[in-house]
Amino acid sequence: MPRTRSNHRVGTRPATMQHRLEAVLAKAVFGLLGRMKVEGASALGGWLVENIFTHTKRGRRARQQIAAVFPDLPAADVKRMERASWNMFGRSMAELPHLNAIISNPQRLLLDNAEILHAANGRANGTIYVASHMGNWELLPGIAKIAGQTFKGFYRPLSNTILEERLRAMRQTAAGNGTLLPAASRSISEVIGALRRGETVGILGDLFEGNGVETTFLGLPARSNALPATLSIRCNAQIIIATVTRLPGVRFKVTFSEVETVRTGDNALDIAATTQAVNRKLEAAITANPDQWLWSTNRWKGLDLNETSAGHPHKAQI
Repeated sequence: MPRTRSNHRVGTRPATMQHRLEAVLAKAVFGLLGRMKVEGASALGGWLVENIFTHTKRGRRARQQIAAVFPDLPAADVKRMERASWNMFGRSMAELPHLNAIISNPQRLLLDNAEILHAANGRANGTIYVASHMGNWELLPGIAKIAGQTFKGFYRPLSNTILEERLRAMRQTAAGNGTLLPAASRSISEVIGALRRGETVGILGDLFEGNGVETTFLGLPARSNALPATLSIRCNAQIIIATVTRLPGVRFKVTFSEVETVRTGDNALDIAATTQAVNRKLEAAITANPDQWLWSTNRWKGLDLNETSAGHPHKAQI
């Protein structure tokens, strides 16, 4: 297994027998996927995950969250959107062994507003890329690599430390000299230093964050990750939204757009307002292609979505 550049400990939980069995199965599956052509691997991964996870607790959560965001959507369309979301996730995981081949093939990767991406190379105060779980977010560290950018990216590790190391090794191969940082690691000072050297930082900004700020997300109350706004204000760094949209034939369009950081001098207000501005950009991308977002994450943890859906406080447009 290739070594990663990250020296941060991913986790300290001892491996259980279930973890070991999962790791053996994953090794066999990823070994098979890696020997297949990327189109076949992607299709197989999408089919497997779609047909397995729709019958799980996470599948029920996905349907519940879709219905809460789109209360007028017929039940059949809710189910269709959930299955499409799982298919996207399965394809993204199955494409992990092929990330380098995808990134290095210009026929598979279309960069929209690429001048925004390349502007980061000359920015003294660094750039913060914020992405969501859309299309195939695993491509983003590799895109920074081909743009010639020194990259540090946060991610949430799995509880299965054996499987986590395998997945992280595949991600690291695509990231090249980039550094992958577990989200819970004590690495904020390292990231601040990187931004002040003009480097780039990647953060997934669409997950529930218990220590985050109160915002709305897709029209519903949600705690959101304030780290992009906090780093931008502290380091005078530019926030860029990077949206990956899946196209037919294992092809992707990556769209870049800037977020204006709010700076009034009131730190708490500025962080909250900038975080909401980030959310608005992420929301626009999701509502444009809702089948391509990972609806199973517990984005509105603690919110009674049954009551929310019944009350129809919000109608997202699709």
